[in-house]
Amino acid sequence: MPPRNKVLLIGATGYVGGTVLDRLIKDTSQSLKDVAIDVLGLTDEDFIINTTANYDIVINAGSGFFPAGAVAFIEGLARRAKNGERAPWMIRIEGCTNLSDLPITGEPFPERKWDDADGNAIYEFLKSEDEKSPYLQRTAEVAVLSRAEETGVQAVS
Repeated sequence: MPPRNKVLLIGATGYVGGTVLDRLIKDTSQSLKDVAIDVLGLTDEDFIINTTANYDIVINAGSGFFPAGAVAFIEGLARRAKNGERAPWMIRIEGCTNLSDLPITGEPFPERKWDDADGNAIYEFLKSEDEKSPYLQRTAEVAVLSRAEETGVQAVS
């Protein structure tokens, strides 16, 4: 039997989170056995760190507009990485607004095509854009990916 992972799902009451929850519940591979649905105060960093330290995988389909809270998930998972356990995962499902331009309120960017094969180029673009024009969801995204790399937590968005 594959190893069991303890999964923390944030945002299970939303459309995307509810769909993820449905898939996790119906999973027959037994690789994702324990699913916890906790409503976390996304600004209570200590609570997030202490709770997240008990999970192997965190799936955040909730709000992405709390940078400090978002990084707290990584800090909790990092405790597992420090203890020599297999590297935990942070999966963020937030949408594409981090990459969009502002055609209604500002000058549109030239047309671009994104290629997931070069995730670092997308990450560098996000960092650059956030330095020029901070946007909380993008700020959280960059902070999570940066902190995950520093702490040995595996993170995808």
